[in-house]
Amino acid sequence: MDKTSNKNFFSKMLIIIISTTIFLLTLLFLLFFFILKDDRNFKVEFKNTEIIILILIFAIVTNMIYYLWYSKKQIQNPLDLIQQILSTDSTKAIEKLKEHPGEFGKIGQLLEQSKNQKLALQNLKEKAEESDQLKSTFLANLSHEIRTPMNAIMGFSNLLRSNDLNESEKISYIDIIDKSGENLVLIIDDLIEMSKLDSKQVTPNYSSIDLESSMSDLYNAYKITIPKSKKINFYRIESLKPAKQNIIVDEVKLKQIITNLLSNAVKYTDKGEVSFGYEVDKGTKQIKFVLKDTGLGIERQNQHYIFDRFRRVEDDQAIKVGGLGLGLAISKAYVELMDGTIYMESNVGEGSIFTFSIPLNFDTSMPVMKIIPKVEEFGLYETGTILIAEDDNINYLFFEKIMQFKSYTILRASNGQEAVEICTENPDIDLVLMDIKMPVMDGYQAFSEIKKIKPNLPIIAQTAYSSIEDKNKIIDAGFSSYITKPLNREKLFEMINQFMIK
Repeated sequence: MDKTSNKNFFSKMLIIIISTTIFLLTLLFLLFFFILKDDRNFKVEFKNTEIIILILIFAIVTNMIYYLWYSKKQIQNPLDLIQQILSTDSTKAIEKLKEHPGEFGKIGQLLEQSKNQKLALQNLKEKAEESDQLKSTFLANLSHEIRTPMNAIMGFSNLLRSNDLNESEKISYIDIIDKSGENLVLIIDDLIEMSKLDSKQVTPNYSSIDLESSMSDLYNAYKITIPKSKKINFYRIESLKPAKQNIIVDEVKLKQIITNLLSNAVKYTDKGEVSFGYEVDKGTKQIKFVLKDTGLGIERQNQHYIFDRFRRVEDDQAIKVGGLGLGLAISKAYVELMDGTIYMESNVGEGSIFTFSIPLNFDTSMPVMKIIPKVEEFGLYETGTILIAEDDNINYLFFEKIMQFKSYTILRASNGQEAVEICTENPDIDLVLMDIKMPVMDGYQAFSEIKKIKPNLPIIAQTAYSSIEDKNKIIDAGFSSYITKPLNREKLFEMINQFMIK
């Protein structure tokens, strides 16, 4: 109802009241005239009648004033509030309208519900727009991060075609290509893992581990990856409350969380200290992990979204070090997957402290001993027959080239069915490198058929699938081991030698 309608309604009501009052007053006047004065000059005085008439007149006037007041307070004012609400969406006006009795109060409640729904829709719209903006920014960063290593790979590959290069330059170019390839694989792995986290396809894989030994292994493995150009003192914080017996935890995800946080710390620390450690709190039944650095630190306005996916701090240092900003988001998702919590404290110029806690669950059974292969035996056995089941010609060519300086006899199967047939026809095969995704018969089916023929034949899965779930699926299927693509030559030979020992 607009303002003009309000005025018309009030005006009509006023006209009705005034007309009714005038009509009643006219009747009273005629009654008074004919009773007290007629044409025969008959004078009658009725004092009581006069009093009654005066009372009626007073009552009519009072009634008219009351109706004017009532119509303004109970009708016109609520209508004005409705007009104000429709024009300005005023919360104060809605509250006043809700105080009115009857239908206007109900209208106020409906208008309040409508406003709340509009606010909710507006918030959803803003979040959707923000999400679209973040994804657009993320895709732009993704394009940049992928094209950067690809540019190096393609550019230096073309430079290697030149005949004017000396041996030192060739080695330098190959190192650049190798490093760029590793960066590209890390980007792809992060994208795949985040996609699986979003679709709820990642679950914890708990096992019993010696936490002290695991953290020591992680420290020794990570310290050699820190660039020599960085003047960083990297060390473990001595635990005052170490785990004195095995604990139940997802070791792979735990190490990945710490590795992601360490990588982030090293990225933003050119000189100073980077450290990590843990403590067991039996009181709260928690394991608390702490990672500290003395790097650049994070500005306060950027700290609230540091763990958000598709977002990263956009500054000169972030552009310099690169990355998609998914490492911290994946770490947070892993911590929450294990029913833990994570938070951070940071001051610009002083560094950052990341802390996360996960539930403490001791393993009351006997700890599982780890079998560590003897490194000194690798490379001593280079005879035997290896079947490579690989449908992609380029991948097989790579196998062929890296094997040409060894003494192995190499056979090839282009699909899973051929792999089964070759194993049936060649009893001297010592090892199978089985691609998981192949035509005709995939690696899992071929593995099952070969095991029926040769149950003791070692079969190593080679796959482009790199997630923890895919690796667990391979091991659960019964494969002797697995290696992920792109293949690392040294790791491949170590694994082959491990299973080719007579």
